[in-house]
Amino acid sequence: MMFLQMSVSISNCYAEQTSTSFVIEQKTVEELTQEISDTIMSPFCPGRTLSACPSEDARQLRTQISTSLKQGYSAAAVKRQLTAKYGPELTGLPENSSFGRLANDAPFYFLIFGVLIVFLTIFVLGKRKNSSNLKDNLEEHISEEALKNLKERLTREENKEKNKED
Repeated sequence: MMFLQMSVSISNCYAEQTSTSFVIEQKTVEELTQEISDTIMSPFCPGRTLSACPSEDARQLRTQISTSLKQGYSAAAVKRQLTAKYGPELTGLPENSSFGRLANDAPFYFLIFGVLIVFLTIFVLGKRKNSSNLKDNLEEHISEEALKNLKERLTREENKEKNKED
């Protein structure tokens, strides 16, 4: 009995899921035309999308998009046709050339380089700080007797050097 309840609830979930996806996939021609016009750049108004371009040519192109969609073409097919006719500039993305990729990726490279410089600077300054602390606090790390012996050796060495000079 429990198995039957589980299978009924699973089939209900499946029915809800398929009906939801059916509603989502069904868009009107006007909605698809607006979506395409919002995502491609206008070949008639530089720097504007097709939907933002007020020219008569742009209006005619939007009508042509709507007509193609009514004829049964998919949104992707319409975009491919427009790109083939007007060029890749319609996408609004940089060219896929080596310079275009470099220009597109440059901020990322600068960020990585900057982070690397910061970490190296912190590492080097940390090393210097530790070594200067060791020199300044050398007396704390050495016992009194060892310090006395080092001072005596140092004075003997200085005296030897003075005697050699004379």
